[in-house]
Amino acid sequence: MIELLCSPLGFGGLLLSFYQAYRGFMLQWYRTDKPFGGWSKPRKFFLLALADGFTFFVTTASGYVSLVLAWQLWARISEPANIELGTAALVGFLAVFGILGVTGKMPHLIDTGKLSPPTFGGS
Repeated sequence: MIELLCSPLGFGGLLLSFYQAYRGFMLQWYRTDKPFGGWSKPRKFFLLALADGFTFFVTTASGYVSLVLAWQLWARISEPANIELGTAALVGFLAVFGILGVTGKMPHLIDTGKLSPPTFGGS
């Protein structure tokens, strides 16, 4: 795994993570809607832009690692038609998590509450 992360493929994942971090930072830096339009630059930097840049970086990097793990796991399966249900679920989860992470959609899903834990019968 370490060899892969130090390879050109791993370097590409790191570049993608930095790109998404920059994208997340700039999405918040140029916000002008209420109440963020009147905020001072240091306040906007620390409370909005830096936090979203970090979130985008972490979700992209974890998505990339998830895709690498799914790919390595799938490469080790000799007969894909006869895999166990748990293995199939793990590969599917890693693939979906990875795609959502590297495309930059994971922070939006987290912000809107689509990935929050379910509530059982409470109000």
